[in-house]
Amino acid sequence: MTATNEKLPSFLLTNARSVLSKIDDIRVRLNIFKSNIIMVTETWLGDKTDDNQLVLPNFCIFRDDRNNKKGGGVAVWANRDILPQRLHPCTDKKPDNINCVWIRTLLGLICAIYIPPDCSTTNANVIAINDYIIDSYDEITSAENDSINTFIGGDFNRFDISDICSHLAVENIINCTTRPGSSVPLDLLLVPSTMSQNFDGNVQAHPALKDTHNNSQSDHYVMLVSGDEIKANSIYKNVLDFRRSNISVFLSSLTKINWKKLYLLDGDIDEKCALFDTLISPALASIPTSRVLITEKDKPWISPVCQHIGKRINANKNHPEIYEFLKNKQVNQLQQSKKAWADGQIKKTNGIWNIYREHNSSRQDSAILDLVKNLGTENTIKELDSHFTNAYGKQETSVLESYLNFGEEDDWDISTTVDEVKEMLSKLPCKSAGPDNFPSRLLSIAAPILAGPICHLFHVSVQERRFPNLWKRANIVPLPKTAKVKSVSDVRGISLLPIISKLLEKIIIKKHKSELVANFGMNQYAYRSNSSTTCCAIRIHDFATAHLDNPDAAALRILSFDMSRAFEAIPHHLLIAKLASLNLPSGLIRWLASYLLYRTQRVKLFDHYGEWKETSSSVPQGSCLGPILFSIYIANLSCIYKDSLMAKFADDINLCVLYWKKSLTDDNRKANDEIANIFQWAKENGLSLNTNKTHQLLCSKKLSTKIPETVFKDESLL
Repeated sequence: MTATNEKLPSFLLTNARSVLSKIDDIRVRLNIFKSNIIMVTETWLGDKTDDNQLVLPNFCIFRDDRNNKKGGGVAVWANRDILPQRLHPCTDKKPDNINCVWIRTLLGLICAIYIPPDCSTTNANVIAINDYIIDSYDEITSAENDSINTFIGGDFNRFDISDICSHLAVENIINCTTRPGSSVPLDLLLVPSTMSQNFDGNVQAHPALKDTHNNSQSDHYVMLVSGDEIKANSIYKNVLDFRRSNISVFLSSLTKINWKKLYLLDGDIDEKCALFDTLISPALASIPTSRVLITEKDKPWISPVCQHIGKRINANKNHPEIYEFLKNKQVNQLQQSKKAWADGQIKKTNGIWNIYREHNSSRQDSAILDLVKNLGTENTIKELDSHFTNAYGKQETSVLESYLNFGEEDDWDISTTVDEVKEMLSKLPCKSAGPDNFPSRLLSIAAPILAGPICHLFHVSVQERRFPNLWKRANIVPLPKTAKVKSVSDVRGISLLPIISKLLEKIIIKKHKSELVANFGMNQYAYRSNSSTTCCAIRIHDFATAHLDNPDAAALRILSFDMSRAFEAIPHHLLIAKLASLNLPSGLIRWLASYLLYRTQRVKLFDHYGEWKETSSSVPQGSCLGPILFSIYIANLSCIYKDSLMAKFADDINLCVLYWKKSLTDDNRKANDEIANIFQWAKENGLSLNTNKTHQLLCSKKLSTKIPETVFKDESLL
């Protein structure tokens, strides 16, 4: 998703009259104006001109040349950061006398067109061009099931655009002359009607392109167009189009990969992972993305198609026939969408629970949006980045690196087969993708193809006792801790890791689960089989009632301690030292040291990202190993006195202290000792306790019994 303040594309638009001779001038202007879409008409290119002659740094080029004829032609350069994809709609309807390029980007649908002057003279030509543009748009939006911001630019040569504007809900924003001596603009840019105000005052005419070799120039101005940020109470979401046709193309691309390159590569695990990413990137790129607008008032059955029809209805209020047609279409589409949504929920065993989760997710997004509205997108990312990194302690890198060669070399291995990896991949639940942008759904579908290469990577990682650096990266997603998010302190971060890396973690856990869980300590009730918060509560309840049933008992004090961002604050060098003290294989210790070393993360706020930062501490929340490593880390936190009880559930520490009738003062001293012990342990282990969230419950058999106060809120203990 992307936050409400959304940047619009910026355009450089002109008629070049031979672009090859003026490409150097375009490069110079691009360095000055930083446009991310360049539309050039009358390129005068043909089959003999290679794309390598027209390269612009970090841009993709898309062309439609007028071969075997003089003049004409269209070229579009799109910045790679907006992920441009070429589309070929309605190829059988395209008139021969025009040139047109359609591309799909993260910023919307882009169409560049050149319409020769003689096309406006006959009614048949006008109808054919209108039908082609409108039908092409309908084909794209219908196929992608998406509400798409559409931008159409080029040299229209006085072509009547009224039908295009009414059907596509767009309007022209270039109203000044684009060619010396012309009374009307020839080069136009059509943008969504709802966005036209965002381009007000941002259209500029600059001198024509020049041929740097013979000093000749085009006869059209260079038009520069940029838009202000959109400020609307909405959320955008980029989603992959998982239609069968796209999945087939994806699988077909994977089957063509020569995996021998990976198996035979004489490199380390980092080089092999980099090659794996390179090999699968074209296949992932074959799945088109759609940009979906979600508003806070939308019902779950309001599809992007319904939203887009609504836009077109609003834009055609002055066109009765089109308006009525779209209204009827909207009613039918709403009925179909609502029925499809209801049928889908009925088929699910946990359909009602899914409805709740969808509602809760929307509420979480809304809470985060409140923060974005107050601070702005960039400032929110900076604040979140600072908030998440402030919890980290000083990294003792040299200490952690020393454990990469811990102990004697042993024969530690995971002995995982391709069939086992295939089964794990095929059973993956739907989870958000990590920084590798490889969703679990595609991994599951491609399990038969990818199981072998992924299993190979797992074995190389274990054999080298190294965890790949590409798998150590995480996107940190903020989730609200309170109903209303007033500041970044009201959110917590969850790590979105590469799903493949989590599979390797699961394999490690499966092989060593009994050894690892055995080091949790008996008072840890989280992250173990047949245990829960209920078990923890029952243990405290039984301990309390057993004491209070004793006739000599006076009271029981239960203290619940809150650790401040415990998972994030664990120092890596202390954690690996504790792991090394356990009876674990030296190969596993080396692998875990690599797992913790040089981890990086960035804030992901909807579709916006912060900078990569190295983490000096923490076990990733969202990883499979994180909870286990945390439980081992706090395992040595226990009571001083045998008659006290400590019950832990993850980072929630509950302390129960007994009071007897004959020794109230001495028992209170013991309580203070236990409290001081917890604070001292936290200090020595790089953690801290939040006294504002630490609570106590005093259970006394008689109200008249005076129990001394404890010192758990003594600031000197912090």
